[in-house]
Amino acid sequence: ITNTILFAKNDTETFYPASTTKILTSLILTEESDMQSLVTKTQDAVNNVPSDSSQIGLNVNDTYTSFDGLHAIMMASDNFVCYDLALADSGSISAFANKMNSIATTLNAKDSHFINPHGYHSEEHYTTPASLAKITEAAFANPIVSKIAGTLNYDFKVINTGQTIPLKHTSVLLDPNSPYYNEHVVATKTG
Repeated sequence: ITNTILFAKNDTETFYPASTTKILTSLILTEESDMQSLVTKTQDAVNNVPSDSSQIGLNVNDTYTSFDGLHAIMMASDNFVCYDLALADSGSISAFANKMNSIATTLNAKDSHFINPHGYHSEEHYTTPASLAKITEAAFANPIVSKIAGTLNYDFKVINTGQTIPLKHTSVLLDPNSPYYNEHVVATKTG
């Protein structure tokens, strides 16, 4: 990995990052959370995350490990899991967003402003391709984030029910059965 930019177009223009926001969220959670700590799907998430958000099908009060939660975030892009993990980490979504903005500044992703951990659209939630590249470089330098972002299939375990939810990465670049498969892609996040 050389981190050499091969092509850039409009790399300093702001845009809405959608679910690529979860790259920064996963980096923070990986660095700060006990991967075996238990997290619960909350009614607060259901009340505050738009109902049409991507999800893996958890019910309120379902519990899972932070490690499995990171798989739901990076592979299946679950907004509710993202919300609950951020809440568990920082106590509130605004506190987690402040942390996101602080880390983005530290990474020199200066043209960014985040207000939620999942990237559901808001005009106040934006970044640039250049800033997102810096965030992604830092996140994928983390071996846990990189491994999860390069995992094609994973069995997510719901602790309280014993249920297993099979996850498949949303990126066709990782799927050997896809015409878009690329053996050189080691980690990715759809947005």
